[in-house]
Amino acid sequence: MAAILSTISLVFGALHFVQLRSPRGVPFLAFRLLAAALAPFMALCGLIGAVLGLKQRNILASAAGVLGLVASTQYLGRIAALAPQQSRPVAPPPRARHPDLDVPFATVPLPAQNGPGERALYCDIWQPPAGVKQSGVAFLYLHGSSWYLGDKGMLTRPLFRVLTGAGHVVMDIAYRMCPETDITGMIGDAWRAVAWMRDHAVEYGVDPERIVLAGTSAGGHISTLAAYMTNRTDVIPPELAGRDLSVSGVIAISAPLDMRAILRHNPFLIESAHPAPGMAYDPLTDVDPLPPPPPGTGRGERRRWQGAQARRITGLLHDLVGGGPEDAAEKFDLASAGTHVRPGLPPTLIIQGEYDMLVPVEPARALARQLREAYVPVDYVELPQTDHGFDLALPQISPPAYVAIQAILRFLEARQRIQQTED
Repeated sequence: MAAILSTISLVFGALHFVQLRSPRGVPFLAFRLLAAALAPFMALCGLIGAVLGLKQRNILASAAGVLGLVASTQYLGRIAALAPQQSRPVAPPPRARHPDLDVPFATVPLPAQNGPGERALYCDIWQPPAGVKQSGVAFLYLHGSSWYLGDKGMLTRPLFRVLTGAGHVVMDIAYRMCPETDITGMIGDAWRAVAWMRDHAVEYGVDPERIVLAGTSAGGHISTLAAYMTNRTDVIPPELAGRDLSVSGVIAISAPLDMRAILRHNPFLIESAHPAPGMAYDPLTDVDPLPPPPPGTGRGERRRWQGAQARRITGLLHDLVGGGPEDAAEKFDLASAGTHVRPGLPPTLIIQGEYDMLVPVEPARALARQLREAYVPVDYVELPQTDHGFDLALPQISPPAYVAIQAILRFLEARQRIQQTED
């Protein structure tokens, strides 16, 4: 038993010091995320293994247990240093309300290959449970997707229950993805969500001046651009012309904020700028529809669509920004948050893992510096030795997820407090 516990603790403890690189590191990402989420338990395993090893006179098991204990403890110490001295409880509130599922919030044209016609965009609405005072804040969330995959409701229930328990309304958005649309279409969908929430603010007890855009990974990228680009009338969808699309804050978690930096960090992506015929999305060979199946569709049909999307991702740069950095330079600039920094942008919270396999940490640091130089309020939280997707892996017990949730709660409380002062 001592050898087993010590070995497990040592292996998972050692993972804290491993910085993976994509694509070869993808199969090991789940183990890295487990090491972060289970760090307290791995430290305990190391302690028990070390003590049992001493009692059994198993020096190797005892030494392995000590090393595992030290590795996990140093990680926990670095994470704990980021936690506020006074934290809000993050346990799900009792009697949480069931969300309103598949609420249509906009109508968009079908792509030419699947048209003519229109289709609805859907969201889920989470409201505070009975007895919880509403804050007036609306948290508009765009899921992580690599710009192709996933859907609303993906591993986010623990976070949404915490937020609604604090009195906030959550709008979980299913936006269009590649190759149905490109980055400007995704930004447009985020703006459509903002406009819809403004129109329905009274219905949900929301103050229109307390709307916050947020997202993880690609969703954080889209949210940041939508929050920063409200001055780009050339990109705003025609039906939203003249609308107030501003937000009171934006939260980016593990977001790819600089497209050129993403390409330098993942050089294999350059092949997706000009995919070979028959790869990615090819209208001559691809018979699967571009829009996702509507609500109520069977699991088999949804799995088939997700499989098609996974294949199409080989055309990422082509579908997202129209090519590589040389032939699509203008779109690369548009899709990079730093391009749009100027005084007067909404307050920003950036949460980034130091060892993120997919998204380099340097652009997050650079954007925080740019925002401060432009006198834009910014909170920057860098989680040491932490990888991509930490916020979705066992967030109920994960130390880095706990720190991130506390940062989000403080940021939303500040938006509420500022607006109350202005009122």
